[in-house]
Amino acid sequence: MHDLLIRILVIIACIVESWSFNGILSQTVINGTNDTLLKFINSIEFAAANEALNYSASTESVKNAALPDDCSQRNKKAAQPIYTKNSRLRKCCPHGEGLSVFRDNQTDEFCDSTNFKFEPITISVVLYDNCIEDEENAVDLQVEIGNPCNSSLIYNDEDDAFFVLQDGSLLIMDKYGNDSYTVEKYYCLDMDNVSGITYAITCITAIEEHLKRGQIIAIAALMLVSIPCLLIVSYIHIKLKELRSVHGLCLSSLSLCLALGYFLHSLVHIFKIDSMKIGYAIQFLMLSYFIWFFCLCWNVLVNIW
Repeated sequence: MHDLLIRILVIIACIVESWSFNGILSQTVINGTNDTLLKFINSIEFAAANEALNYSASTESVKNAALPDDCSQRNKKAAQPIYTKNSRLRKCCPHGEGLSVFRDNQTDEFCDSTNFKFEPITISVVLYDNCIEDEENAVDLQVEIGNPCNSSLIYNDEDDAFFVLQDGSLLIMDKYGNDSYTVEKYYCLDMDNVSGITYAITCITAIEEHLKRGQIIAIAALMLVSIPCLLIVSYIHIKLKELRSVHGLCLSSLSLCLALGYFLHSLVHIFKIDSMKIGYAIQFLMLSYFIWFFCLCWNVLVNIW
């Protein structure tokens, strides 16, 4: 701080002195001395300019040294966006339609036809604390239509910048230089059908999401509890000769399909397994259960009549 004050005082003194010499020079005419005085004044002005330039360069270098060029000095976030086959870009309205934010269509419709082309920016990033590293990879996401929110907050691209990440979540950044950002998983994005302004509708789902997750775990746990009972029923109807009839075999097959379906369904929801093959297997087992249940009902109906 002391050096800075000294430099500023030197610069001010040089400038004042040069001005005073210019005033003297304009009032007095001395033969053979004007050129000397001009050279002296120019040298003082040149020295003052160099001092100011050096000080500006030094402060700029200190400022640049304080700002890192990348996110290597930041802490990497534990939760990172990961692209999967189920990653979707969430659009509020169907294709060819946009948000009717101000209800200019004189109706209560949420969406209306528009001439604007919806082209959000999709990026692949790595998230750090108050820092984002763009991997510069092309991201192609399928579009999911609909507004998932019951209660929501609304942002627009006049105040914020929107980017869709590789896992389909929405990155919201402040346009006015704030380093902080927000990543929203439950949202929908679309353009106003009249103004073309892009709006992001983000869901207020912190409590609801927690309850939903708890309900899923509870259902999965009950399914796991019922699996041994279903397997016992299936084993008894196959093992005992007296029960090994058409009715018993249908009931045994029904119980076995239901037990396997419950088992896979519980694993998927408890461990958050993202696999299309397991999904098809669960669907096949559930359909098989209904087929065997239909056979069981038909057998009972025939025997009664």
